Amino acid sequence: MEEFLKMFKNFSKILMFLLFFVFLTVSTVSAEDNVTLDIDLNEENSNYLEIQDIDNGILGNFKSNNTLKASSSNSFKDLQNIIDNAHIGDTITLNKDYTYTTGDSPIFIGKSITIDGKNHIIDGKLATKILKIREEHVTIKNIKFINAKSINNDYGSAIDWNGDYANLQYCSFNNNHADYGGAISLSGTNGKISHCSFNNNTANRYGGAVSWYGGNGVLSGCSFNNNTAFFSGGAVEWSGANGFLSGCSFNNNHAAESSGGAVYWVGDNGFLSGCSFNNNHAAESSGGAVCWFGDNGFLSGCSFNNNTALNDDGGAVYWVGDNGFLSGCSFNNNHAAQWDGGAVYWFGAKGKLSGCSFVIFRSKNTSFLNIPNLIYYNGKDYDVDYYNNGVNINSGKLNNGVSFSGLNNNKYNITMKYMTDNGMMINYLIITGDSYLHAKNIAMFHNDGSSYVLKLTDAQGNPIKNQIIQITIANKNYNIKTNDKGYAQLKIKQKAGNYKITTKFKGNNQYSPTKIINTLKILKSPITQNKNMEIYYLGGTFKVKIIKNNGKNAGPGHKVQFTINGKTYTKKTNKEGYASIKITQKPKTYKITTQYKKYKTTNQIKIKPLLTAKNIIKKKTKITQFQAKLVNNKGKPQKQKTITFKINKKTYKAKTNKNGIATIKIKNLQKGKHTIHTQYTKSQIKNTIQIK
Repeated sequence: MEEFLKMFKNFSKILMFLLFFVFLTVSTVSAEDNVTLDIDLNEENSNYLEIQDIDNGILGNFKSNNTLKASSSNSFKDLQNIIDNAHIGDTITLNKDYTYTTGDSPIFIGKSITIDGKNHIIDGKLATKILKIREEHVTIKNIKFINAKSINNDYGSAIDWNGDYANLQYCSFNNNHADYGGAISLSGTNGKISHCSFNNNTANRYGGAVSWYGGNGVLSGCSFNNNTAFFSGGAVEWSGANGFLSGCSFNNNHAAESSGGAVYWVGDNGFLSGCSFNNNHAAESSGGAVCWFGDNGFLSGCSFNNNTALNDDGGAVYWVGDNGFLSGCSFNNNHAAQWDGGAVYWFGAKGKLSGCSFVIFRSKNTSFLNIPNLIYYNGKDYDVDYYNNGVNINSGKLNNGVSFSGLNNNKYNITMKYMTDNGMMINYLIITGDSYLHAKNIAMFHNDGSSYVLKLTDAQGNPIKNQIIQITIANKNYNIKTNDKGYAQLKIKQKAGNYKITTKFKGNNQYSPTKIINTLKILKSPITQNKNMEIYYLGGTFKVKIIKNNGKNAGPGHKVQFTINGKTYTKKTNKEGYASIKITQKPKTYKITTQYKKYKTTNQIKIKPLLTAKNIIKKKTKITQFQAKLVNNKGKPQKQKTITFKINKKTYKAKTNKNGIATIKIKNLQKGKHTIHTQYTKSQIKNTIQIK
């Protein structure tokens, strides 16, 4: 009892000191501090205080849920200082990016804390690994890790993690490099990685993105794209019992010199479910997508598309282990290029491989089809029967593959049954039917609202609905989906020019791929042959040609509007598609606008005068000579034409010579500026004569 009272008194003293400290801190908030501490006083109320100097000797023994905001600096050393000053249980919230600078060491975490990156970036500049974690119950979330490199070529360049109960959420990893685990190496039990993305990471040995060593791990909801391991596990190397991998996507991952293009799994009681594997490769060994070593494994509900084991067995899955269970998966177009098990290679006792579908793509109009072994059992070769609509259509040995003849262009759903030591196995072969794309070449005007319309059908012309069609125009891809009637359309917005349209249906588990090529010709406008003009007064006609979208003339009767000098005139095309207007405006430069439907063009018309003369500046003399030149509306000189001149209320007349020039002589012009008017029929000009 005395010991209890003593402990109670000591605890009371500490509690009173803490309350005094909180009161003092609230009273002395400093505007210069850049780190904040979130203290949970109770479940419903929190105060936000700024830290000044905290006595670690007093608070260090208490586990907290504080939230620290990272400072304004952004080197690895700066972040390390924040971590060093945090307490067990604290949450550090980043408010900016962090970048390696010369001399920085990897950021070390040796206490149970949480770091929330708020989607900020930590950049290793290909000079160092980023995080080195050596404690349990650490949480990392919402951080983008880029350009990490393990200088010693060891484990995990972005995160080298050694600790139980690791928790990694909502992070991304791009362009990170190590020997084991290009992005992450995790050693510890009960770890969890969820909702992360891994792109373009490499490992010189195992686990292009992740190397995982430990039992009871969970990896879920992640995406792995374009990761490479030069040995095994292009995306993930997994070594540990009771592992759980679900809801992940694996695309274009590579095991360059060994096994498991996407996943290399070693461990009993593993569970892999609900994942997709597309275009993964094992270049030198087995398991284009998954290479599995372990008893009591469970692989279910996954899709495997276009995976390849280039030089060994198991185009999609290579399985070694007793009591394995593979069920409810789909296998499309996987290949073991040199050996056995185009989809699955199985080596183990008492396993079950059932309820899976295997899609076989075939060329159009193929009546005979040879299918190499899709499932290969090492050391066993079971009798298998093939049924179409309940009718036995073929039999043979499972490891030998099968051939079908007399096929029409329709799809086939074939049931394959074989009895193993562990009971009856039932799987399904789907031989795709032919698919057809229908579309026409397009001729159009720019932005006239035209669309490229296609239809996807089966061999009988029935629509194939809700399928993605890829259309490529000028190296740009467009993905559209067919409707319930098999139609899809793409509005054309390209500039004027000639194009090739490549349209592809990549196929599905019912229909084979197909492709067509069309031409696209886009004309700038239906208004053509409109040109700028330079003419003499009353000497020209402006005309345009209206064409159809195939380039041929539109024919007669189409209304065309011409607007010049503020007035609009409507004309109709003739049988050759031409519309024209005679230009009668006075000499000047005009803008003429042509409109046909919604299309407009603008040109310039310069009208030159028939009658011209120059202003004169000269000293006073008895006789002043003045000349004017007359041409016709073709610009040729007019001779023997009478020109009238008026100056100072006197009228003079003169005939043009062979050069179209008429000359008058004016006597005794006084000093000053005189205006002279010159006229020939409707042509009138005005000049000045200045006598000094």
